Amino acid sequence: MKRPHFDSPPLPKRKKRRGRRKSKAERLARITSEPKQTDDLFRLLNDYSSCKWDAAQSLALRMGTPDARAMVVRIILIKHKAPRAAAHYAKRLDMQNHELLNAVLSNSSPSSLAPLLLAQFLVELDETSLATEERLNRFLWPWLLQIVEQQAEIASVKAAVHLLLHPTSSDDAKVQEKKEQGRKLERALVTKCLKEGKLLHLVPPHALAFADRMSVCSSIAHEDEKTDLKFEETIDVEMQRRFSVAHHVQEVLRLMWPDTRVFLFGSSVTGFLSTFVNDEFYSPDVDLCALLPSSPQFRQDTAPLITEIKEHLNLYFSSDMTEDSEQVTAVTRARVPIVHFVDPSTNLLCDLCVNNVSALWNTRLLRRLLYGGADITTLEQQQLVHVRHFCKWIRKWRRIKKRAVGGALSSYGLMLLAIYYLQRISVLPVLDCSTNAVEDELTLRTLTEEELDKRIQATDTVFVDANDKCQVVRHWQTLRRGFFRFYTCEFDYEQTIVSLRTKELMYKTSKGWSRQKNTRLCLEDPIEIERDLGLLCSKRALGRLRCAFAHACIVLSKAEENEDLRDLETNLLASWKYEDENA
Repeated sequence: MKRPHFDSPPLPKRKKRRGRRKSKAERLARITSEPKQTDDLFRLLNDYSSCKWDAAQSLALRMGTPDARAMVVRIILIKHKAPRAAAHYAKRLDMQNHELLNAVLSNSSPSSLAPLLLAQFLVELDETSLATEERLNRFLWPWLLQIVEQQAEIASVKAAVHLLLHPTSSDDAKVQEKKEQGRKLERALVTKCLKEGKLLHLVPPHALAFADRMSVCSSIAHEDEKTDLKFEETIDVEMQRRFSVAHHVQEVLRLMWPDTRVFLFGSSVTGFLSTFVNDEFYSPDVDLCALLPSSPQFRQDTAPLITEIKEHLNLYFSSDMTEDSEQVTAVTRARVPIVHFVDPSTNLLCDLCVNNVSALWNTRLLRRLLYGGADITTLEQQQLVHVRHFCKWIRKWRRIKKRAVGGALSSYGLMLLAIYYLQRISVLPVLDCSTNAVEDELTLRTLTEEELDKRIQATDTVFVDANDKCQVVRHWQTLRRGFFRFYTCEFDYEQTIVSLRTKELMYKTSKGWSRQKNTRLCLEDPIEIERDLGLLCSKRALGRLRCAFAHACIVLSKAEENEDLRDLETNLLASWKYEDENA
């Protein structure tokens, strides 16, 4: 049976909701008849109920004044000491930068407020709410200066600084944004320290924050290799000049010591002979070693012999000598005494030592690493071209940064750091020739460069990571970026020795070179392995060296963000205040 149809009245049309759904507290606040007055806002904020705080937020929005919004954040933060809630309402009130700072610091300064409370508030704010530069300049930097000046409540200030820079130790994905915010603040702090030349002791520990900003496999566009590495610098003419100097000195010395043989060593053999620094041509001294089998003294024992050689060379190289000056001088108190003179035919500065077998071994070892052996492959040849280009740039960088770097390391020491890094990334092999260098009369009579090369070639070569041995050529700029990253963010100055002899890491404790709280640089001589080349590098000099490394990381990390690519070289070699003597 068909049911009868009854017409039902139409349902009322549902009103379309506009905007976000308001909370219960907001709806209650809206229907109240509270006047929009500051006293009412203050009364709501004096309550400890979140519902009242929500009502205060709604009231502040309706009032629409900066003072009303500031009151909400300030009272919740300072009176109720609820930094997370204060940051929450600051975001909901859309308070940013200067408005937010005025709210927090109104009638106050960072030093008059509890530092830890402020830090807890700041870490809850994102970059949009408060920029990194504002955090640094308005809070972190003044607090650090307070610590240095040893003002009151240092413990709380230190806690606030630590919280700002390391907001969380958790690896939870939800807090990664906070951790990155802390690292960004660390990078800004390092940059400010270097540019202002202040608080430089903070640079090494906080420069670690650049590690994730510098990829050693970056895709930065390099200059055309035909322009960069079209030809390596032609050194034949310069080498001929230096060989002629060595031959001339040998002939002069044989007039007194007939069995003398004079060898070139150092940059004259490795090929790092000249460079342009500030548009000026620079050529290093000619390093000479005289082997005298008839006088088998070594190192400091050669001081009397050096004095005799100095007097002998004076007769031949001082034709224009005046009564008040000498063109040939002797340095007899050095570990390896030398004669310093100017060759009259080429006008080159020369340093002559006697029976320095270790120097000859070191030079041939470096040449083997930089140019390869007899069995070198085409790929290895191409890679070594970039290695040598990188090493030349590092030497140029040291010379320009001499005020900051020169006091810490010699050019030779810096080359050892570069080679050690290249060994760690398996670009260069590890060689141990330390047992081959013997100081005796027989060596002085028979040693030749060919014999040295033959014995080095016979030495076993290994790579730190054979599986990681590069199968493609790494550009010299990539090597440069990795070098600065390694010595800024990775190398353990406190525990590790720079040693070119071992595949495994060598620790200071293994050689008895460790001391309590000792962060000095330990650099082992590849031949005289008991000699620490880092002993002359003071704590202050090492600090300045690490500042120079961090400076390069700042510039290179910006380059990875495609900033200032055209000015990269200029910025890398620019002078900052940390290089000043008084910094």
